[in-house]
Amino acid sequence: MCNAQPATELGTGVYRLPAILRMGIVIIEQLVDSPKTMWLKMLGNRQTAQTAFDSIRQLSPQRREKNDIISACIKYCVYLKDIPADTLTPEDKDFMRTMAEIDAWYEAEMNKARLEGELKGKLEGKIELVNTIHY
Repeated sequence: MCNAQPATELGTGVYRLPAILRMGIVIIEQLVDSPKTMWLKMLGNRQTAQTAFDSIRQLSPQRREKNDIISACIKYCVYLKDIPADTLTPEDKDFMRTMAEIDAWYEAEMNKARLEGELKGKLEGKIELVNTIHY
């Protein structure tokens, strides 16, 4: 009805509207799974968001985009928290639930990394002490 045309150079799920409207349409569920679309997929329906979440989990903690995606999603989640719950769409509510899962997982990952770092530091300290005693 709005004369949307596929923007194939931008990938599946992206459509251009007439130039006068100066906008396009992105159908999140149709986007190809890739690091470039992962953060957008977090805004899709529950199944799409869960798939994106599982992909984000697989990223190494050293990958900057992992933290960028989580940060962007948390900002959106904070925005939704200011909206009365009875006006949220089912998709927004699903997103909030998924974000609660991400937040709990992310917090656990950070605690795990901190504990591993502390353990490594203590181990290195003991090795250094043993080396100092022997020399």
